[in-house]
Amino acid sequence: MLKTKMTIHGKVQNVGLRVQIKDIADSLGVCGTVENLLDGSVLVICEAEPDVVEEMIRQIRYETNLAIIKDIKAEPAGPATNMTDFVVIWGDSISEIINGIHAGRKILLEVSKTLNKMNHNQDHMMHGLDHMAQSQDHMAHGLDHMAQSQDHMMHNLDHMAHGLDHMAQSQDHMMHNLDHMAQSLDHIKQGQDHVIELLKFIASKFDALSKNADQNP
Repeated sequence: MLKTKMTIHGKVQNVGLRVQIKDIADSLGVCGTVENLLDGSVLVICEAEPDVVEEMIRQIRYETNLAIIKDIKAEPAGPATNMTDFVVIWGDSISEIINGIHAGRKILLEVSKTLNKMNHNQDHMMHGLDHMAQSQDHMAHGLDHMAQSQDHMMHNLDHMAHGLDHMAQSQDHMMHNLDHMAQSLDHIKQGQDHVIELLKFIASKFDALSKNADQNP
């Protein structure tokens, strides 16, 4: 186990960073101290294994809120002294109270910004839902129109089928009339043949009578 000194630079004071660092240290089982320095940086002295220190630095850099961390300088700080807890070293009471109020104000402002952003996103989401509902209504109207068009098409097809049936019936009736006309023509032809035979018979009789008259004047 090694003792490590971390100096954190950036916008790191009056933003609740020390408390967040203590929470990280407690979650990793790291012992040590954290305090604000007069130059505006934050100093961490801790005792832990090297891989644990690296994870602590990573969480401080990427998982803390409000602070703007520009640099974390870590260096050995001598042999471990078997620290038993992680402690926040506070300044004088008045300064800490003022700093706490200032930090609380910043936190409230950030919370307010976050809520405003959430409300804006919610409004945008509601607008999107309204647009989806309108699109759904348009789609339903389109489907109704398609159903009506399909009904009209089916009605027209039924009407066409009825017309074709009527045409087929008319064609059958016409064929029946043509058959009847053919039969009538056959009867007429047969009658004509009988008339011709009768005329031939009458003509033969007249010829016979004429011959008899010539022979017996």
